[in-house]
Amino acid sequence: ASGERLGRFTLAEALGHGGFAHVYQARADDGTEVALKVLTGLHDDARERFAQEAHLLERLDGRGFPRFVEAGLDATQPWFAMELVPGTTLRDRVREEGPLSGPEALRLARQIVDALLVLQEERCLHRDLKPANIMVDGDRAVLIDLGIAKVFDAATSTQPAGTMAYMAPELFGRRVHPRSDVYSLGLLLVYASTGALPLDLNFLGRDLTPADLVEEEPAGVVPDDDPLPERPVIDRHLQSLVLAMTRYQPNHRPPLENIASVVRARIASATPDPTLLLTSQLISDGVTAAEVAALPATDILPGRGHTKLFQRDVDRSDEITPTRVPEPWHALVYDRALMSVLTEVHADGFDGAAEQVVADHIAEIGAEVAGGRTPAEIKDWIWQAMRWRVTTPPDGHADTLRGWRTFRSPEPAPASKRAPVTSRPRSVTPVG
Repeated sequence: ASGERLGRFTLAEALGHGGFAHVYQARADDGTEVALKVLTGLHDDARERFAQEAHLLERLDGRGFPRFVEAGLDATQPWFAMELVPGTTLRDRVREEGPLSGPEALRLARQIVDALLVLQEERCLHRDLKPANIMVDGDRAVLIDLGIAKVFDAATSTQPAGTMAYMAPELFGRRVHPRSDVYSLGLLLVYASTGALPLDLNFLGRDLTPADLVEEEPAGVVPDDDPLPERPVIDRHLQSLVLAMTRYQPNHRPPLENIASVVRARIASATPDPTLLLTSQLISDGVTAAEVAALPATDILPGRGHTKLFQRDVDRSDEITPTRVPEPWHALVYDRALMSVLTEVHADGFDGAAEQVVADHIAEIGAEVAGGRTPAEIKDWIWQAMRWRVTTPPDGHADTLRGWRTFRSPEPAPASKRAPVTSRPRSVTPVG
């Protein structure tokens, strides 16, 4: 599309693309350079979502986000222009220059939290916080890509969205919480501080621990005659904050206001209020006034905390309703029942059993969800999407579903083969 004209802008090189839109560097007639986003998605709601993103960007007015320039939303090919943020993505910055220091990570956290607070004022969640969506230029950090930002006043979508590695656990069950972005920010700070993100943190089903936050072996190939490099260490001022932000239950995580207070205090070398991250205090406080204001009153559930459940279609045979578009087959990766079993199968080393797990799951919920794909194809795609390395079972166990079940629940040995019970203690050789 280089050289094509849209409004008063001429497109140049492509900067990025996604499922709904492409972003180009473009030059206005007066020579001003901008980033110009062009709608390419053909889904029924694509144009509405695209216009929503443009209007939201205009309201944000550059506060932690690219500044809105102008738009052609009624054009045959809708587009909008925004500030061309200099610098590089956080992902590329860490890859090229290494992890951020503790003070640098705290300054990054402060800017992203401030941007998320602005977004919260607009009744929104970002839902796609990740290093590739943070532009850094010196000490400045800007949050980009509002393509799947959730406006709570907008119609609810049943389609899962987000980048799997950084998604909060509740989003896999299609539940959105005011603190879902908090979890993603915690994982983003792990990457910024260590240069890597350990696999499957959001599938552990529990609060994270310090040992979860770093790889057991540093990434990269190390020659046999070279010692392994030291495991990366997260700054102590940041570690407790990250562990609080990545608690499994959303209402156990600190709200954005608390995170902002803790970060600012630590940047100033002051001691933050210790109750700001305390789980019992957070549960007692419940949702904050800002979080309540950001959500329709009907979405506040009884009790402490808040979880908004995406409503499934209701059968109203007496009404004329549009046909629901079936979810794509690869949405199976967001199926918690399936993924919880596959996570255990993979962790135990029985990758060969996964195909039968997928086949049984599809047979139970309906063959149409597979979209014509075989269980083997779905299994291979999930392994690639989750960045899982191929594993093998322990010696003596078949790499099958039956072999995995036997490994998990071994049958007792026959009485004739059991070790005899003696009255005298045996000599035992200690194992190091």
